[in-house]
Amino acid sequence: MDGKPVALIRTAQKNVERLAGEICASVPQYVDCDHAARQRLLPSEKSETHDKRLDDVSDHDNKRACHLHTPNHQADVYSLIFPLYAAGRAKTLPEIRIWAIEQLHYMGSHFHLRNAEEVAQILERGAEVRPWEVYALLGSYAFTA
Repeated sequence: MDGKPVALIRTAQKNVERLAGEICASVPQYVDCDHAARQRLLPSEKSETHDKRLDDVSDHDNKRACHLHTPNHQADVYSLIFPLYAAGRAKTLPEIRIWAIEQLHYMGSHFHLRNAEEVAQILERGAEVRPWEVYALLGSYAFTA
């Protein structure tokens, strides 16, 4: 009987690690506008050569920042904030915490999502903020499916 709680804890840790990995795997299809999420851009925004605004921008990072996102794309990205917070809270996965924070900062700057920045800062501070407090901060959009 003594080994049962340890086995249950290890099973829970494996589940958290698996779910955190799946959350992270879902992020690029929404936020990587240069590759995986390119099809989510407005048709005129998909080709840099067709957008004269982009021709005037000298570096690649600024070119990435000059395209528009549909409201649906914005909502999809916003819906990733809470899952990234959950993944970033995993104590046994410091590399995922760092990656989640980077993604949240990127979402904040690229998609202009102030709440993504706020959640990144919560994770950076390492504060023990209950998930429901973060959910309340984000509103019901955090669980759109």
